[in-house]
Amino acid sequence: MKATRAKRVGALLVGLSLVAAACGSDDAATTTTDAGSETTDAPETTDAMEEEASETVQAAPTCEGEGDGVLNIATVLPETGNLAFLGPPEFAGAQLAIDEINEGGGVLDADVTLDQGDSGDTSTDIANQTVDRQLAAGADAFIGAASSGVSFTFIDKLVENCKIHFSPANTSPDFTDYEDDGLYFRTAPSDVLQGRVLADLMIEEGVTTASFMALQDPYGEGLLQYSTEPFADSGGEIVDQFTYDPQAAEFSAEVDRVVSGDPEALVIIGFEETSKILTALFEAGFTPKAGKQIFLVDGNVGNALGEQLPAGSMEGIRSTLPVAEITGDFQDRGARRCDRWQRQRCGSCCSDQRCDP
Repeated sequence: MKATRAKRVGALLVGLSLVAAACGSDDAATTTTDAGSETTDAPETTDAMEEEASETVQAAPTCEGEGDGVLNIATVLPETGNLAFLGPPEFAGAQLAIDEINEGGGVLDADVTLDQGDSGDTSTDIANQTVDRQLAAGADAFIGAASSGVSFTFIDKLVENCKIHFSPANTSPDFTDYEDDGLYFRTAPSDVLQGRVLADLMIEEGVTTASFMALQDPYGEGLLQYSTEPFADSGGEIVDQFTYDPQAAEFSAEVDRVVSGDPEALVIIGFEETSKILTALFEAGFTPKAGKQIFLVDGNVGNALGEQLPAGSMEGIRSTLPVAEITGDFQDRGARRCDRWQRQRCGSCCSDQRCDP
């Protein structure tokens, strides 16, 4: 089998993209998470969406060399690190796709194999270690990482090895024009879209002054730019905007900075560390009950966040979450794989949204 199978792999990965959210909501309108926060999906059409849709999808190049007749898919997804709460449904989504492909006869009359690997986060080099191992094992295509920052640490390595690289979650606008030789694909919209939707939501909620804080990495910095710009263009006043170190032990200085600025609303663009930020904000009296609006994004909203905070404390907090509408049957099939994956590693089920091996 020659490397012209790259085109077949590309088609396969488009299918895999749909199952990455197998444990997510199938509601395409505003929804409420178990944590109590409301999430607003992207509207059907926006200028940003049209701009995103105008990107040209290029076919993967034909690579030289012989294959072994077996399609091997490798995952580089967060089993550990600050996005580990996203791992169970993403690993389960990949497993569901492989199971159903093989039930349908596989590829070239052979079962597709799956090599699951941990991506860690940007504070470690776990992703590169995982990718090196999978390359040595003969992986044909890679799914991951969830984090844009992590994907940037190994995308060049995959391009050099002529491997298809696919992410169901990367949102950094920098991937749009990245020199990837046509090998990189993603289904998540870039932060250009989510930023516009977030700004529109804030304006619709009557916010006139706001502060924005974002973790210091490609995801945080990108979404910060693409949410503040449309908010200001729509007439909103930015009281303050800054980035922070997500590895910090505590965030009292950042919270004091927000509180002293006295904005009507605060946008937090972060990951798991958001629970510490919110705890400090609540202790300082910056809460929805006190008349302050708080907005989150896809990186920090979810059951895992609510479980780290007092019951009811997330009520009134809003967020944006780019998701695909899926059927109940499809969600159930994914959830069964998710529960199996979670129990194997943690002894708990997917609904917990966490895995601490």
